[in-house]
Amino acid sequence: MDMGWLKNSKKGKFACLAGVSILIYSILVFIIFGFSNGSSFWISYVFAKISFLLSYMVAYFSVNSAKRLTDWIFSLPVMRWCVIYVAVELIIATVFMIINTSWKIAFIPQFLIPIFFLVLVVPCFAQKSHAKSLSQETVVKVSVIRQMNAKLIALIPRIEDTSLKREVEKAAEMLRHSDPMSADCLLELEQKLSDVIDQTDKYVRENNYEKAAPLAREICLLIEERNQLVIASKLIQY
Repeated sequence: MDMGWLKNSKKGKFACLAGVSILIYSILVFIIFGFSNGSSFWISYVFAKISFLLSYMVAYFSVNSAKRLTDWIFSLPVMRWCVIYVAVELIIATVFMIINTSWKIAFIPQFLIPIFFLVLVVPCFAQKSHAKSLSQETVVKVSVIRQMNAKLIALIPRIEDTSLKREVEKAAEMLRHSDPMSADCLLELEQKLSDVIDQTDKYVRENNYEKAAPLAREICLLIEERNQLVIASKLIQY
């Protein structure tokens, strides 16, 4: 069964809403003003339709990226700026339709209004995209330490040697309280730490506790070294 229409339903709703709005506006305009009009009328009519399309596009992308209209610009949500833009354009367009002035006088202000609107909203989406990228990067960096900690915790029940189990529990506790945020300067050390944990896990599964014991102590030393590097890197940043 083709479910593609579900994926595109949001886009379809916005397209239908924009189409219906423009149709209703066009019918009202031609009922009131008729078809025999000057250049300022047609310029205003075109810019009015552009305001509908542009505002619906901005609203769509805001919903599509945030699941709700929560982007704020100068203490007002994006959706309200869309409404303000359309309202201002319709008022100005109506004025130029009534006075029927030269096309230059009608064109210039209505050309500047959408530009001003885009100058307001485009940085908002750019900032959101950057924030989303940082959030995804943070999740990846944090997951590295959490995965290693999960490996150590899963290893503990397999260990029958008391002293080795105590050492691995200590390492797991140290890693649990360690700063989970990774950094470029920690990559080599974290890779080494991951390799030692994997090697320890291998020896534990083979019941070779004699070889696993020094590796467990090395894990603790590597975690301590990493903690010191994390502190030093934060001090350098500030």
